[in-house]
Amino acid sequence: MSYLSCFLNCKSEVVVKEPKTSVTFDDLHVIHTLRDGTQKTVLWSDLKEVSVVALDEGPLGGDVFFMLVDKSNGCLVPSKAEGAGELLERLQKLPHFKNEAIIRAMRSASHAKFLCWLSERGLSSQ
Repeated sequence: MSYLSCFLNCKSEVVVKEPKTSVTFDDLHVIHTLRDGTQKTVLWSDLKEVSVVALDEGPLGGDVFFMLVDKSNGCLVPSKAEGAGELLERLQKLPHFKNEAIIRAMRSASHAKFLCWLSERGLSSQ
């Protein structure tokens, strides 16, 4: 069997799956678990801003990220992370959440940040 035939017809016996990041949340906080097991936590009570960051690969080329900013730092959650769909549903319940920003980010072909929500407390405490 030629190399090309084997390449086209043989299946690998070992499938290596890269571990995904995941995001979970409850009534107190959001926890983003990175591939290496490191966890980033944002308390809902400290949340100041939610944005979506688009990469310059265009809508078909890559991922967008949910940027959750709190008083100390925050976290950047890939939209393809396990649990990201559920997180988006929860974020959409924030008062005055801008769904249009999600749509613009998904269509973006440039590196850009789209503001979805800003805490009223965040404005007064800065």
